[in-house]
Amino acid sequence: MAHRLPIGVDAFIMISAYLMTSSFVRRSEAGRMPFFLERWANTFKRLLPPLVVTVFATVIASFIILPRSRWVEQTIQGFASVTYWQNWRLVSVAADYYANDSGLASPLQHLWSMSMQGQVFLLWPFLMTLCVLLARRKRHLIRPVVCAAFTLLTVASLMWLLTAAPDDASIYFDTRARIWEFSLGSAIAAAAPWLRHLRPWGRLMSWVGLVVLLIYSLVSIGTYPGPMAAVPMLAVSTILLFPSKSPRSAAAFLSTRPLPNLGDISYAVYLVHWPIFTLTLAALGQHRLTVVEGLLAIAVSIVVAVVLTRAVDDPARKGRWVNARTRNKAIVALASVLAGAVPLAATYWTLHVKAQDDLMNLTDLQNNVVSETHPGATIFDTSSESTYSASDSDATTDGNMQPVVFDEDPLPSPFALDKQWASYSNPCDADGQRLFNTDDGSCRTYAADDQHSEGHILIAGDSHAEQMILTQVSMFLDAAQWNATAVLQGGCSWGMPDSYEGTCQERNQNLLDYMDMHDFDAVMLVSTAASPDSPDESLVSGLEDLVTYLNERGIPVVGVRDNLRSEQNLFDCSDSNPTDGTYGGCLLERAAYFPDADPTDQLSSSLDFTQIDMTDQAFCFDQVCPTLIGNISVYLDDNHVTLDYAKTMAPAFSRKVGEVLGA
Repeated sequence: MAHRLPIGVDAFIMISAYLMTSSFVRRSEAGRMPFFLERWANTFKRLLPPLVVTVFATVIASFIILPRSRWVEQTIQGFASVTYWQNWRLVSVAADYYANDSGLASPLQHLWSMSMQGQVFLLWPFLMTLCVLLARRKRHLIRPVVCAAFTLLTVASLMWLLTAAPDDASIYFDTRARIWEFSLGSAIAAAAPWLRHLRPWGRLMSWVGLVVLLIYSLVSIGTYPGPMAAVPMLAVSTILLFPSKSPRSAAAFLSTRPLPNLGDISYAVYLVHWPIFTLTLAALGQHRLTVVEGLLAIAVSIVVAVVLTRAVDDPARKGRWVNARTRNKAIVALASVLAGAVPLAATYWTLHVKAQDDLMNLTDLQNNVVSETHPGATIFDTSSESTYSASDSDATTDGNMQPVVFDEDPLPSPFALDKQWASYSNPCDADGQRLFNTDDGSCRTYAADDQHSEGHILIAGDSHAEQMILTQVSMFLDAAQWNATAVLQGGCSWGMPDSYEGTCQERNQNLLDYMDMHDFDAVMLVSTAASPDSPDESLVSGLEDLVTYLNERGIPVVGVRDNLRSEQNLFDCSDSNPTDGTYGGCLLERAAYFPDADPTDQLSSSLDFTQIDMTDQAFCFDQVCPTLIGNISVYLDDNHVTLDYAKTMAPAFSRKVGEVLGA
């Protein structure tokens, strides 16, 4: 995400910062101090009406086209967009391993840059006013003070980006990572009169700048956000600094029709193009558009932008009543915010209440009691006393079953998927708190109902260990009166440390140190890693060496085979293809996801290692692997098991663990 083409965003930042600062400095030098409210009213009465209309229309279209599991996120992002913190919403989504990836493919994703600019448009008048007041107090010229202040801010912000910024995808949306770009534009605007002595070279420089912009729009050069963004920004500044009237200048070329006409609708084009493209892809069920489809989408974007400009943007920008007084401008801006924010907040609240109602109706599953309306994986369990056991369902060799009819809606609710992550409630001991990051719940414990513990299991690994072991093993822990400690980190499986890098290597080394401090009776982990939409399944990196290491210390290892992974959202498969029968959703072909042989077979024959494979007891009927089983969605995204389904796996899974550990 941090490697995408920068030209649109960075050029737009330069233009907006340059024009805003130029206007402010000129008015200040003329002896007039622009009032904050006047500046804000002028800016937001123009920006907000088209933005709110676009967001509202996009959210409505999203509810029609996108799966229900995405409605809550679209509503949140819609509210964030009209209130100018969309980029921070995307920061939280990008930085959160457990967030739904679809948040970053939102039809409103592109509005992160508008939110960032809105934040700067609120802050910049304060900073520039401070510069003016300082200049007048010290009896300095205003322009040098503004130039120096924003130059210092540019250096400080860029140094932060290079030395202290988060090293993950969230940095792309972080306002702090681009403050230097805005301040660079402001510094150049303040220094403009001193740069005009280069005017004899202006025409050449502006053409060079235009060529550089074209190159950067076609080729990805460097990593963004980063210092390389200064190149296209400086290229834009050459065109702004030297607007030659010569017919052979770059400025004259950019004034040739239809370019000015496109410039008039550029704001509207920016607002509508991304929703049109993303929603078209979603409606067609494609990952990319053909050339013809792409051209049609561009044409539709331009037509919609023209309508939006004439119907909404022009009246707000040129209307007589709107521009008569600052108060009128402020009324338009405030009314626009309320018109967008209030309905979106009400929509979110409605979805939130629906999600809470759904959660309140899950008493049976919350208490790990098998429900006849939502039996889930218990239909596989021939020893289960459930009415819907697999033995009573007449399964056939081709994976078909006599359907069992369910009247209730499938679980979980598409509006409460964030509640589908497994966890233990108790914190780790002092050693665990010292070695592991407990702020994100990565080290937690499960205590059996009885205060006396007959054994202690260490469960470690990534989010698949979280979803495939924690809940499923709880029945064994209670029955055998064992305790468990879980050390989990999203995206970080457990193997010997030298097979990993960075934080995973550190965590895995800390796990070995932690084990030296405690007496564990067994270790449980996910032992294999499935490949998305492929039967290629491999051992977890460093697993064999880890099992050998643990066996040498007398600790048996229980591995759990990975569940299937896909490149599509498997929950949406279930939600879009519901059934009132035994199973439904998307019916995936087993051979396309699982190899014939378990990759751990070689370990089981030579080491104290036992593999638990739930494929035939929880995921697949012969050669068919449904995404909806026993009226419960098996997966909450493209590769994680839902908590609701995990609870129904607990009887069979815990029984297997008891057989392995002899408890």
